[in-house]
Amino acid sequence: MSLDHYFRRPVPDDERYRDRIAEELALVEQHRLEPMFLRVREILDLMPDVSHNIRGSAGSSLLCWLLGITDIDPIEWSIPVTRFMHALRPDAPDIDIDIPYTRREEVFERIFRKYGDRVARVSNKVHHDGVFHHWSLHCGGIIILDHAVPSHMLLRPGQLRMNKDEVEAAGHYKIDLLASHALAQLDEVTDRPLFAYPREDEQTAAVLSSGKSIGIIGGESPAFRKAAMSLNVSRMEHAILATSLIRPAASEGAREDAPLVFEDDVIDAIADAVRCSPAEADVIRRAVAKGKDVDLDPDLLRKVKRFRAYAFCRSHGVAYGAVVWALAWHKARNPKRFWEATLRHAQPIYRRWVHPHEAAAHITLDRPQTRLFPMSHAQEWKEYGYWTKPDMLPGAFVKPVSGNLVQFRGPLATARNYTTKYGKKLCFLTVGVGDREYLNVTMQSALDTSRWRAVEGVAEVGPSGTYSGLTARSAWMD
Repeated sequence: MSLDHYFRRPVPDDERYRDRIAEELALVEQHRLEPMFLRVREILDLMPDVSHNIRGSAGSSLLCWLLGITDIDPIEWSIPVTRFMHALRPDAPDIDIDIPYTRREEVFERIFRKYGDRVARVSNKVHHDGVFHHWSLHCGGIIILDHAVPSHMLLRPGQLRMNKDEVEAAGHYKIDLLASHALAQLDEVTDRPLFAYPREDEQTAAVLSSGKSIGIIGGESPAFRKAAMSLNVSRMEHAILATSLIRPAASEGAREDAPLVFEDDVIDAIADAVRCSPAEADVIRRAVAKGKDVDLDPDLLRKVKRFRAYAFCRSHGVAYGAVVWALAWHKARNPKRFWEATLRHAQPIYRRWVHPHEAAAHITLDRPQTRLFPMSHAQEWKEYGYWTKPDMLPGAFVKPVSGNLVQFRGPLATARNYTTKYGKKLCFLTVGVGDREYLNVTMQSALDTSRWRAVEGVAEVGPSGTYSGLTARSAWMD
């Protein structure tokens, strides 16, 4: 029976949809992929009460949308299917399912209860000094066979003696069930479907374009906040772009006139330059990614080589950007529930004081009652690593001193050392300088900030509002 008998959505009366369905069904038949689609649909039917989001390239498939596997309509989002599957692709595509990390073990239990000895989790091979050392459990990959998994394939019941590459080489379909803290955060705030938010909304855009996205899992890093402010986010598409631009492959070329952001952009650029089909272009893209020699214009080849580093395909960007947009919508409108969920589910990249400081403006924070008299900000900070009052520590500031120089002082929110491809060492600092106000400073050398609680220094303001640090040192705030 053809996949169209299992559609969960009606096919729009539009020639673009009919043509795309015909294209994808032909590819499914060519590569014998029907069992993979139906197996994923079966798994989703086991978890109707669990939210999910499809990451990776599966959102490029109209069949996935019609089957209810993904909520991304690739026609609406102008996403070609090539990154997911095409006539020349030698391997089977993956369908990766994000689910709230709080529900994942429950979902695994349901799957093992249904399929019994027909299902097993994928393993990793761990090497020390280039030599195999031991097996570990893959983060979420499973295979489901039509019969019991043979004992010679198993390390133990329910776990394969195979890594993901060996699973693929053996012709098995791997399905990933991956833990998402962002979905758990969103689930606690609302049961609204992920793609039911307006794609243009002033309040949501204001959260992102102002850089006030701390607490949004997937959208709170200094890099994301900088990208969102630079783009002056005004709609969901900008949030999607910001989540994608900060990936290593895209970020390096972000300032070019026509930057390649998504892997789909790379495929289009190769197809235009070589005058070949998208499928042939993807074969070239994959060859470059594996370090093979290909005949391309040198400038294009340089850009394509950048995508050996981590990058998003367009549908992956839509999936991630939609979560960030939804969380920003709730941060703007429902801050109390937003911060309650954030404090429960976030794995902050910032120091311990940052999320409580942000949350204290909207909720009452609990702390151990170990003292008879109220404690000051600094006393709480010293004892607990954070303070429970909504205002910033006294003594934090940023102020102009002369010309384009500013002086700053405040608790250190985060610090990251980075080495450019040219070998230059930098340190990115984020410093609290006011009530839920932060300064991002780029120092021109690496710094050991592991023992720093607060920082003070001088920075130069650049033409685009960036801050280049001239001095920075550990400070004491009391």
